[in-house]
Amino acid sequence: MHYQAADGTSGVLSADFVIGADGSKSLTRKLITGAGGLRMKHEYPFAWFGITVNAPQTAPELIYATHPAGFAHISTRSEHVQRYYLQCDPEDTPDMWSDERIWEQLHLRADSDAVTVSEGEITDKAVLCFRSAVTDPMQRRRLFIAGDAAHTVPPTGAKGLNLAMADICALAPRLAHAVKKSDTSALDDYSKLALPRVWKTQHFSYWMSSMLHSVPGADQMSTQFQTNRRLAELSTVVTTDAGRQLLAHEYVGWDFPPIDSF
Repeated sequence: MHYQAADGTSGVLSADFVIGADGSKSLTRKLITGAGGLRMKHEYPFAWFGITVNAPQTAPELIYATHPAGFAHISTRSEHVQRYYLQCDPEDTPDMWSDERIWEQLHLRADSDAVTVSEGEITDKAVLCFRSAVTDPMQRRRLFIAGDAAHTVPPTGAKGLNLAMADICALAPRLAHAVKKSDTSALDDYSKLALPRVWKTQHFSYWMSSMLHSVPGADQMSTQFQTNRRLAELSTVVTTDAGRQLLAHEYVGWDFPPIDSF
């Protein structure tokens, strides 16, 4: 690998194996897609408007709230710092959301008889666009990509880090075997092992996002149909043992590849 440092000096690094874990804007990924690899993408018709707030905790649990006006998410960073999200238009900018509008929408979407969203000083505002992407294959010769370099998911299902760890569980023992035994054959199966789980996770994130976010229809009755359908789907999940078990199983994401297989 040829590189140029900040001071202008250049050099060359050589390695038997290269792991590209350089994020969603990965440069290493281009060496795969530029040689015929696929980069499949999906963009969602909504985004999250996120704020950081100096405020007491609203609730000890994460709150996912769906409302005809849109989705809201209540989470905790620390005892005195909270992170809140509101569904918004992907074209929105932070200056379109006044503090008054933020609190009005958070209370509308997330308040209940048991919960009132805690208010405080807003210290950060940002719009997070929703995108999904998968690279296939996740390797080329002795280059392997993992985590956001290989795939991205929307934040609804909280699967980004979980999926990255699953990649490493698949890659690490095969890499160790290759180094210790001078046998790279097991590395050939890295993509075949990782990608089925990647696609299952993409489906879960897509499903959660579609179920919890409102998308306007062509007219009022179409919008009402979509809202009622989503609420029926959510009711099926939360009011049945099978639905709750499916959600818990997929949300936790415990089905990692065995890391001690070599």
